Amino acid sequence: MDITNEKENKKNLLRDIILNLHKGLSIEQAKERFEKEIGSISSTEIAEIEQSLINEGISPDIIKKFCNVHALLFKSALDANPTKEESPTHPIYLFKMENREIEKITSAIKKVVKDKDRSDITPAKQEIKDLLIRLK
Repeated sequence: MDITNEKENKKNLLRDIILNLHKGLSIEQAKERFEKEIGSISSTEIAEIEQSLINEGISPDIIKKFCNVHALLFKSALDANPTKEESPTHPIYLFKMENREIEKITSAIKKVVKDKDRSDITPAKQEIKDLLIRLK
């Protein structure tokens, strides 16, 4: 089975477990089925499946109501497949990288202000404008 089919199969199984959970399947039964049939899944895949259920007509309120149940149900799989903060796709990594870039730009602005020639501020104004555009 190729990776695409495997992922789609995993999504379909998880979708079925979630739907049955909403219909009254116990958490213990759902967890047992999940561990037997799926094994591991990422938080992104769970979010994608929940979104697809909403797209199929399940009320977002129902999904929200069961989000914590879903998280508890799939906790062991999520713990076994954590997203590393050092991964370039992890939101915390991206947030840190954005902050480093902001620090560089604001430092450059401070340097221009400190080093500007008091007799002609036109070049400094243009440089600050360009830096502010980058910051935006």
